[in-house]
Amino acid sequence: LTSYTSAALTQTTQFRAVVQSGTCSVANSSATTVTVDPTSVGGTITPADLGSIFLGQTISTMTLSGYTGTIVKWRERMGTGAWIDETNASTTYSDIPNAIGTWQYQVAVQSGSCPAAYSTSSFVVVQTSSEGAVTGGTSPICLGTSTGTMTLAGYTGTVVKWQKNVDAGPWSDIANTTTTYSETPTGAGKWEYRAVVHNLTDMFSAPASVVVDATTVGGTIAGGATICNGSASGVLTLSGYTGAILRWESSTDNFATAPTTIANTATTYTSGALTATMQFRAVLQSGTCSVATSAVTTVTVSPTTVGGAVTGAASVCSGSTSGTLTLAGHTGSVIKWQSSVSPFSTWSDITNTGTTYTSGALTQATQFRAVIQSGACAVVNSAGAMVTVDPTTAGGAVTGGTAVCTGSPSGLLTLSAQTGAVVRWESSTDNFVTVTTPIANTATTYTSAALTATTQFRAVLQSGSCSAANSIATTVTVDAASIAGTIAPATQTAISLGMSISQLTLSGNNGTVVKWHEKLTTDLAWSDEAVTANTYADIPNAVGTWQYEAIVQNGTCAAVASNTATVTVNPSSEGAVTGGTSPICLGSSTGTMTLSGYTGTIVKWQYQLNGGTWTDIAGTTTTYSTVPAWAGIWQYRAVVHNVSDLPSAPTTIDVSPTTVGGTVTGGATICSGSTSGILTLSGNVGAVVKWQKSTNGFSTFSDIASTATTYTSGALTQTTEFRAVIQSGSCLTANSLATTVTVDPTSVGGTVSGGTTICTGSTSGVLTLSGHTGSVVRWESSVAPFSAWTDLGNAGSTTYTSGALTQPTQFRAVLQSGSCSTAISAATTVSIDPTSVGGTVTGAANVCSGSTSGLLTLTGKVGTVIKWQSS
Repeated sequence: LTSYTSAALTQTTQFRAVVQSGTCSVANSSATTVTVDPTSVGGTITPADLGSIFLGQTISTMTLSGYTGTIVKWRERMGTGAWIDETNASTTYSDIPNAIGTWQYQVAVQSGSCPAAYSTSSFVVVQTSSEGAVTGGTSPICLGTSTGTMTLAGYTGTVVKWQKNVDAGPWSDIANTTTTYSETPTGAGKWEYRAVVHNLTDMFSAPASVVVDATTVGGTIAGGATICNGSASGVLTLSGYTGAILRWESSTDNFATAPTTIANTATTYTSGALTATMQFRAVLQSGTCSVATSAVTTVTVSPTTVGGAVTGAASVCSGSTSGTLTLAGHTGSVIKWQSSVSPFSTWSDITNTGTTYTSGALTQATQFRAVIQSGACAVVNSAGAMVTVDPTTAGGAVTGGTAVCTGSPSGLLTLSAQTGAVVRWESSTDNFVTVTTPIANTATTYTSAALTATTQFRAVLQSGSCSAANSIATTVTVDAASIAGTIAPATQTAISLGMSISQLTLSGNNGTVVKWHEKLTTDLAWSDEAVTANTYADIPNAVGTWQYEAIVQNGTCAAVASNTATVTVNPSSEGAVTGGTSPICLGSSTGTMTLSGYTGTIVKWQYQLNGGTWTDIAGTTTTYSTVPAWAGIWQYRAVVHNVSDLPSAPTTIDVSPTTVGGTVTGGATICSGSTSGILTLSGNVGAVVKWQKSTNGFSTFSDIASTATTYTSGALTQTTEFRAVIQSGSCLTANSLATTVTVDPTSVGGTVSGGTTICTGSTSGVLTLSGHTGSVVRWESSVAPFSAWTDLGNAGSTTYTSGALTQPTQFRAVLQSGSCSTAISAATTVSIDPTSVGGTVTGAANVCSGSTSGLLTLTGKVGTVIKWQSS
């Protein structure tokens, strides 16, 4: 229990409580001492018989002995009258009795808290003398008041002078030889007055006493403060006063009208609940002196705080201020403003004590509120206002602009990367310099009607309250219709096989020559020639009638064919070279090429590379073969002499360069479930046949159906190597150098264990992380309400021990596996028991031997009382 009363005590004893909080160590309270006093013994006064003296004489000194305790006072009385206390605590006492009769003296002795005991008595007989006695005057009086007239009577002789003392101090002379005397005492206390009478010798009259009360002083009251409506005043304390407290008083108008009486005579006062500002004072009186009031203290009562509400919230554009926010309906002063952004769980202070506020530039939705306090009342938050922030308008870009033929629509135009809603589209034929035509379309795609001129298109957007913005425009180029033109000469003179036709020239065309066509009239299909010039020459390779035409295309418009030019090719004596293998890989033989259909003598052979000059070959047989030294288009012919040297019709061999696999780059470390990113092939010679991948360290590869020079995989869950397979023409395939995409396992937070209940000021003990995947990036802690986390460092360690803790704390670890996103472990909680506080035992007192201690009370403890102890 928190209280204890002992049995009867016979010796001084100490008591304390033993306290324990939860799992914390046991703590002892501070001790209190019950002092056991011995029984009071009054003792003996000697001498017991003082004999007899004349009125005005001093009795012999009395001495107290054999007592137990402390001398409280001496007391005296005449006959059987009332006892008069004397403030004397010494073992000796002397007196000048002021009346004729038998006087009795005793001493009161008290041992600690035991009842007082009185000593034996001592007696003296006071007889009449010739000195007389002083009587009269007024007692008690207030300091500053006259004693009134005191008169000496019953004396024989001559008055020599008067004397006075205060509070039994030394006597001082007064120059007065009359039988009466009065004065105004200079200080408070017990004043005694006597006359000195000469009759044979100087003798003292019996004195008269006048008690002088000190002037009443009201003093001052401390403790007046500002409180909240409905609170008590707190302790008001009177000090610096003189006199007795008659009552306290209160007023709500600074005592301009009749105050309210408070029945309190203590030096402290605490009011009940106050609802209005109030003044307090004490009323005092010292003895017979006038009543005085203390200085007034004021307890100011603040009205209850009312938060009110903030108005003026609106939607603003990112980067704009909130506009003026206004607080109304509040009671109290603005301490500060606060703001909060999503998820609106924490608030940041704003140094502003006005009732209006305008924020700086905002980039996200923000709540604002004011913090109000009325005097000493509790702080209250106003109702908040939400300022919605629209993202800044971003025009984005329109794509899809292409070239179309006149009279065609634009094709699908698409807006992307925009922020805001589409207000309309616009078109222009001068890049929006002077011509802008609005288009009533609010979709993110648009297809125009038939176009006859190159046109730019853009979208106009607006995000909420933000300014409108134009997208980047796209241009749809409108091409004029293709015009084929005319070939000249359209008809040529017949030539012999192996001879070149006259150069054909195209004119009057609108568009570009895409290719030329040629064919024998006996062929059904035209043969394409990769010539894009407006001129064309040819060496027909067969006897017959040959036709030629140019194919012209302007932009995206349909291609058209020119008129047809015709030439007749007759047989010649030069013959033609046929045979050989085409295409072949560089380093391979052409195979045997043979000259036939000639008349005359073979003078030599010749070759030409990629349409260059002809180079002589020393050979006069009808066949020839070689291994070409370079990749390219090789032509071979024989030179035949019959009347003159003429070249035969040639044969063509296509030589492909040797395949080079190249290198794939772009391999990186990714998180499981991510794609490889773009892998790029470079340094290759030849075309991509396919890609391949391997997940077992190049032991086996599986094919990927892609012939591009870049590749991006789907989601990967294990480390994978990628390569490309290349082939140049008819050459053998070659594999590129591979690149590796390393796949990290997904981060797993795991669980922190080890949380327990500890005593405040202790460490957490070892906390252990388990069941995780990845490395520890850091540890974090959070205290109630567990909404914010503090970085503790400790990277790389799966255990953690905190410093001294004073409040419940949660701990967790942050993990990361390679390039994967971080993961957070499940947290563990360390609960805190408050430190045991022994508190204080009160109720100590002095009791008489054999009494109980009285009620001892334990306060200020933290924890549970286990037991009490005594010493």
